[in-house]
Amino acid sequence: MKILLNGNTFEAKNQGLASILINFGEHIAISINGSVIPKKTWQEVELKEGDKIEVIELVGGG
Repeated sequence: MKILLNGNTFEAKNQGLASILINFGEHIAISINGSVIPKKTWQEVELKEGDKIEVIELVGGG
């Protein structure tokens, strides 16, 4: 199935959200189709064809 991940088309093979996020760092925030997804539910989220996922990596600094 095709999804949009940070503006790029991504082919996901019936993967849940958590399996895609292993490619990102530890401090991230997620939205799917404009809705923020709480971290405690990431393991339960199943993706659907055409989902638009935004992954925002948090960076600290001074």
